[in-house]
Amino acid sequence: MEEQTEIKQEEIKEKSKSLIEQANEAAERIEKANKQQEELLKKNEEIMTRSILGGRSEANIPKKELTEEDKVREQANTYIKSLGMKPI
Repeated sequence: MEEQTEIKQEEIKEKSKSLIEQANEAAERIEKANKQQEELLKKNEEIMTRSILGGRSEANIPKKELTEEDKVREQANTYIKSLGMKPI
């Protein structure tokens, strides 16, 4: 009986070691993915900053300066859309 208990305890220890190793491996993968994500985010921020400072949109099309009339029309359309109506 004691032998069976000892064997079960050893099996439990081995399984728990295995689970801990798996958890550590998963944590390492997550940390690696986080570092890659952080690098990509920094690159994206640099690209967006350059495009903003360069006066270009995300599609690399020069931004058009809006006239006062266009600004008013844009605001009116936004308001109309918020009411659920079709914009002009």
